[in-house]
Amino acid sequence: MDQRIVIIGEGPVAPLTANRLRRRLGARAADTAAGTVRTVGAQRPAGTGSAGSVGIVVVARDARRDTEADLLTALGVYGPDTVGPPDGPALHPGIALLGAGLAAVDEERREALLADGTVLGYDVLVAVGQPRVRPAPGVVAVPAGYAGAVGARAHAAADLLTEQVLRSLAGAAAAEVFPERPHSGI
Repeated sequence: MDQRIVIIGEGPVAPLTANRLRRRLGARAADTAAGTVRTVGAQRPAGTGSAGSVGIVVVARDARRDTEADLLTALGVYGPDTVGPPDGPALHPGIALLGAGLAAVDEERREALLADGTVLGYDVLVAVGQPRVRPAPGVVAVPAGYAGAVGARAHAAADLLTEQVLRSLAGAAAAEVFPERPHSGI
């Protein structure tokens, strides 16, 4: 596998972005197994894929929680007389999901250190709502206001973020594409 995308963040924007990237990358998307990611130490996330392939890992402190499903449950969409909400974010097959928070980022080595001690190498790091992470080469930082975005705002943010990640994979410099807080257009 040649390139790795690590997406760190809570809420629906992170899994929505991962799914969009997997779909847009098509045959280039490599299957990334969470079991192999946890054991790599300071290595890059492992996966199966050909040369030119891209692996995707989503990291969330509470990987089993789906905030959009929580909202739908609170609104009564899910309840005793309906199908229950999913156990966690719905990710396309081949996207690894790790339950941990971000501890630090080493931009020079392009590594993300997780709170559980896992070190993930990356080509593009997407940090959704991580206030200590700033845009840099290979780092796409999304302001905290987007972490809790749901519905149309979450989908619009994921669309913008997907485009930025694809530009970063192609070698474009990282750029802040998000206003500090979501507005009615996003």
